[in-house]
Amino acid sequence: MLEAVKSGGMLMIPILFCGIAALFIILERLCYFLIVRRRDRRLFTALKPALAAGDDALCAELCAEAGTPLARALETAFTYSHSPESCRRAAVDVAISSAAAAFGRFLPALATISHAATLLGLLGTVTGNIRAFQIFSSGAAGGPASFAGAVAEALVTTAAGLSDSIQSLIFGNAFAAAADRRISQLEAAVSDVLIQRAALD
Repeated sequence: MLEAVKSGGMLMIPILFCGIAALFIILERLCYFLIVRRRDRRLFTALKPALAAGDDALCAELCAEAGTPLARALETAFTYSHSPESCRRAAVDVAISSAAAAFGRFLPALATISHAATLLGLLGTVTGNIRAFQIFSSGAAGGPASFAGAVAEALVTTAAGLSDSIQSLIFGNAFAAAADRRISQLEAAVSDVLIQRAALD
């Protein structure tokens, strides 16, 4: 493995950096979505009796403890429960926009890594082939070995760049779809809670 990395030349350094950064983002987003889903499930279980009793203060407290994007949106709804409908809806819309930003965190960076890794791999292909043709045309000493090293540089950087790009693309699209789905669920849940709250008044 180490020899393969060395054969890729200097361009393997930014490609490896892209791979490490992508792996960090993927693991962070996986943990984030799993934790948020688990906390939201516990929140809904705890909210049912408090919501049925019409205890807005307790509902807001439970949401503050959960700390998820959905919980913050619901906390805003309960905090503004006695405000005019237009003010409450505006505050909830701001909370939902903040939730969308939280769900989409790091996704632009993952998309950038996907494109950058592809281009770095392509650049390695080009530079490796240029060096190979220079060796081939000059008839330098150690020609076959040097020629093979230049070709290896082109192939290794291409493979490494594409590997980074593919994983970033797949997980980036998966996280974007998960974020859209969570936002839709959040909007539906907030609307449902507001309807139930209005029925108690």
